[in-house]
Amino acid sequence: MNVENTLKASGAEIVINLLPSGATQASRWYAEQSLAAECAFVNATPNFIASEAAWAKRFEERGIPLVGDDLVDQAGSTALHKTMLKLLSMNGVKITETYQLDVGGGTESLETLDRTRETKRIIKTQSVENSLPYKAEVVAGSTDYVDFLQNKRDSYFWISGVYFCNTPLQIDLKFSTVDAPNAGSVLLTS
Repeated sequence: MNVENTLKASGAEIVINLLPSGATQASRWYAEQSLAAECAFVNATPNFIASEAAWAKRFEERGIPLVGDDLVDQAGSTALHKTMLKLLSMNGVKITETYQLDVGGGTESLETLDRTRETKRIIKTQSVENSLPYKAEVVAGSTDYVDFLQNKRDSYFWISGVYFCNTPLQIDLKFSTVDAPNAGSVLLTS
């Protein structure tokens, strides 16, 4: 099947990449097909495409939108982590260190652990870092696969900082979700 021709013949304007984590070469191949067919490309996978200068330049030169490099779930751990950090920071808390560790039992967790752990960690860490208006020590990402969790995910957060008169603050939090439907509403409302 010729994807470029199929996209052109169908009148498609946007390609949404929902391949599983770890399908890096396939994601890049579909980005190439999207570019050739002059379709916008939404990368909802943790593969560096939109954030790579060479890809961004190629799409920009052709006047074709390119966005993505992962998807923030509606009620996911990264969204919660960023929200907590923004709230604390807006209220005068200076965050010094924070981490988010995700443990899941679904296919996505297994794939992330086996093939894309480092990429996913970089993307999540950058996203969390960007929620603060200053530098802090930040680590975020998938850390393990536990088969009996099935399609559930447990996320553990640790936040350390100071507030009024340099008073120490520390938060330990566990957050549990069902993983599969988490991105569905984000894609439907986009």
